[in-house]
Amino acid sequence: MERFKIGFWNYPPVGLYDPKQAANDWVELGFNLPLTFSYNPDLEIKKSDGDGTREVNVTQTGITEGYTKQGLIDCLDAWHEKGHQAFVYDNRTNFRTLEKVGEEAFEKGVKQAVEDFAWHPAVYGFHIGDEPSGAQWEIAVKAYQIVNKYAPDKIHFLNLLPIWGGPSFKEQLGCTQDEYADKIADMMQRMNCKLIGYDYYGHCTYNDNIEPEMHEYFKTINSVGSAARKAGGEFINTVLSVGHWNYREPNDHDFRFQIATSIAHGADGWFYFYIYETAIHESYRRPIIDLFGKRTPNFDLLAWHNKVAQKYYGEALTGYKFDKVWHFYKSYGGTPIFEGTPELEGIEHIVNPFATAITRFVSDDGKVAYGITNLNREKPMKIRPRFTGKLAKYNDYDLWYGPGQIYIFTEEKRY
Repeated sequence: MERFKIGFWNYPPVGLYDPKQAANDWVELGFNLPLTFSYNPDLEIKKSDGDGTREVNVTQTGITEGYTKQGLIDCLDAWHEKGHQAFVYDNRTNFRTLEKVGEEAFEKGVKQAVEDFAWHPAVYGFHIGDEPSGAQWEIAVKAYQIVNKYAPDKIHFLNLLPIWGGPSFKEQLGCTQDEYADKIADMMQRMNCKLIGYDYYGHCTYNDNIEPEMHEYFKTINSVGSAARKAGGEFINTVLSVGHWNYREPNDHDFRFQIATSIAHGADGWFYFYIYETAIHESYRRPIIDLFGKRTPNFDLLAWHNKVAQKYYGEALTGYKFDKVWHFYKSYGGTPIFEGTPELEGIEHIVNPFATAITRFVSDDGKVAYGITNLNREKPMKIRPRFTGKLAKYNDYDLWYGPGQIYIFTEEKRY
């Protein structure tokens, strides 16, 4: 697989979109590990035993005759032809199903789901569910363990809540913000979980002052990253690709910021919420593909950013692992303040001193690389680094950084 895992939350039901066209769109968008279209065998349109007519549950918007097990296999076939894998989005492996039907029925459903799909070479793993509360925490753990029992050779995906301010966080999660990383690490270790995710979009709110949201964004990415590394796993940061509620429609700077900060803070990939518009509801606006299956202007924008990240930053960091991140000038989310390292004595802001992320990466053979990121989402800045040793050749450059832009410095070249 490529250096970064890139996917998206995929809510439309199986059969609503042509699988080959969908696979073409996903490749063009730079995805390599999405969720499949959603599937629940209980919602299939059933043939009656009488006159051959079909019973249709009209309350299930978007459910068509293509909503079948074979429809999902067709989706996997089309994606496999592109050389990629996906997480199966099957209701039978969701922890909320366990909560609803009980362990015996859930395990039976999981076993059948695995028999139905795990054999397919395009299956990376199964989706276990989204945002368990503190009350659902152990249910999610149990669901993951059951899925892992029947598909131990796959890597499954569970998505968690982010950190937010106020007393409701502890009330809902059962721990403080500072305790969250340990809670996640413990969960991952007990589940033998190799990949965890979360979502947060507060940095794209319309609020006049988004400093609190910026702290929450970086507090979350640092906490989840720390937990994943402690548990020996990876993590994915879900970022915004559709305007809704008090979140604005992401623009060029937002996409750049979200990708760069994910890389700078050690994420192994990122998901987008979301791509397909399926209904007019709750002020959702300008998705990547609209209600009529047409590409919006953000389609090409998102594709460009994903492909640039994979081609240039992915190439730069192949064989490297995240070591540590600092913030300079201003710290968000409790990130340590940069005070210099043996390879980078410091940086100097030449124009527009803004909060800056400095990331150290180490290769398998001991080489060191650095990332420097502009954490301002609206304005550019200019920086002069003071590297030592083999990286000192970059000290001759005063580099302009666009809003949210990252540069990667390796011994061989700058990206």
